[in-house]
Amino acid sequence: MDILSNNTIYSSDDNNIDIVKFSEYVQLESSEQIYLNYNIFQNINFFKFGIDSFLLSKFFLENTTIKHNNIADFCSGTGIVGIFSYLNILHNSYCNENISIRKTNIENVKIDFFEIQNYFANLNYRNCSNIYNQILDNSHNTNTYLKNPFNVFNASIDTLKLDINFKDKYSCILSNPPYMKENKGISTNSKEKDIAKIAKKDFLDSFFSAVKFCLIDKGELYIVHKPENLSEIIIVANKYNIELKSLQFITNTSNKQPSLFLAKFVKNGNRFLNILPIKSIN
Repeated sequence: MDILSNNTIYSSDDNNIDIVKFSEYVQLESSEQIYLNYNIFQNINFFKFGIDSFLLSKFFLENTTIKHNNIADFCSGTGIVGIFSYLNILHNSYCNENISIRKTNIENVKIDFFEIQNYFANLNYRNCSNIYNQILDNSHNTNTYLKNPFNVFNASIDTLKLDINFKDKYSCILSNPPYMKENKGISTNSKEKDIAKIAKKDFLDSFFSAVKFCLIDKGELYIVHKPENLSEIIIVANKYNIELKSLQFITNTSNKQPSLFLAKFVKNGNRFLNILPIKSIN
């Protein structure tokens, strides 16, 4: 399993990389403007990060009920979910907005990113290095002694079960995985886009098997996905004793069917489901 470092060689496709600020893509509450000026790298020829990544990060922050140390971002792409979640924890550790986050010592929080595609794993690493430097330079941040909390692995989540070091390691796993089923999603002319968009037939089984292996007992999983896949996701999750605990549907307008859902699962959790009000985004 490859963990990326400063020796990483970047692709010649770097000419197509833009540097953008979070604030160009999402408008959040005024109290959160503290970190919207952080910037990240993204390739204009591939998928740009969207509102679903931010919604997932916020959903995690608002619904977590445990303190955290080791967090994983599965199918991390360029690292937006894990990075934004870390910034959420960092900011909320100052503001004391969430009781579980208040119990979380930011110095102990580490985030591991897992991305199967080499190019995106490299870009993920660059984003993590860039964000860490910005954290140290940020005038709002007094924790200039913080060690780099990020590790990026160029690896499939299938391989995690082969390494005992990942067993029961994470208090939380975040994931914005491929939404489309194989042979049902519309293919593009880009292999990279198709891998990020279309899940293989056995993906859900492999995914929840890895989640069970890597989460601590009562550890939390947060995902964003398409509503049409919800029933299958619940069935496969239950197979691995991953219990759905909170569910929120997302719609673009109040009079349309939901286009996404956000879900919280708990490893070996009790059977009790909290249905949250539908969230409408413009």
